[in-house]
Amino acid sequence: SLLQVGAAFSHAVALDNPNVLVTRWRATGLPPGLTIDPVTGVITGTPTLAGDYDRIVVTASNAFGTTSATYALYIAPLPQPVVGTFTGFLERAIAATEGLGAHLDLATTAGGAFTATVTVGKKRHLSRGRLETTPGGVTGTLTLASTPLLFTLDPGTGTLLGGPGLGSALTGFKNDPNPARATL
Repeated sequence: SLLQVGAAFSHAVALDNPNVLVTRWRATGLPPGLTIDPVTGVITGTPTLAGDYDRIVVTASNAFGTTSATYALYIAPLPQPVVGTFTGFLERAIAATEGLGAHLDLATTAGGAFTATVTVGKKRHLSRGRLETTPGGVTGTLTLASTPLLFTLDPGTGTLLGGPGLGSALTGFKNDPNPARATL
C-alpha cells in the first residue's frame, strides 16, 4: 500500500513465533495519525506528516516477558499539484446552491487538511476537513447547507473536479502562486 500523507494505512504486527499469546502491544515513534491497537497489534490510521520515521519501536508483552523490535516507515508527502489554493465553480443544478450556482475557494496543506469557503449569492459557507489519498486522486468532502459534496484533486495536474454525485457540476483549477507579471 502507498505510504503517503492522507492515505489510510493498516498493518498487523506479527511475531516470529505465531504461537506466542501477546496480551499487550505498544508502539513509540509512530508517524502522526497512526496508532497501534493494544489488543490486536494492528497499526492503523491516516498519516498527517511526511518524513522518515526510522525509530518506531513496537513492544509485545505477556505474563512471561516483553520483546521489542525497531521498524522504519517512509511517509511520502502529498503531490505538489494538490497543495495550495484552488478556485472552483458549482453549477446551478446542484440543489444545495439554491439554483444560484456557487464559487468555491479551497486551501489545502501538505499535512492533508483543507479549508473551503463556498459562496452562494451573498451567503458564505465554511467547511474544514482532511484530504484522503485514493487510487483515483486526492479527495475530500465539504459541506454545503448540510449536504456533503465530494471533490477530487488530480495529483498530476492540480485540477479540481467533482467527485461521485457531483461529476461535472464542480470544476476548478489551482491558483498559480507566481502569475506572470505584465511589463509596460
